Amino acid sequence: MHLDPFFVFGSQNNYTIFSFIYAFFIKLLGLDLTAIVLLIVG
Repeated sequence: MHLDPFFVFGSQNNYTIFSFIYAFFIKLLGLDLTAIVLLIVG
């Protein structure tokens, strides 16, 4: 079994607000439109 050294102890999802914002916009706009909008805004 190969373990990825960057994710051995889990992701850093809880330490950033980006994933929560991204998930909110995915639910609101859908994945494709969210990717385009946040790319342009960013």
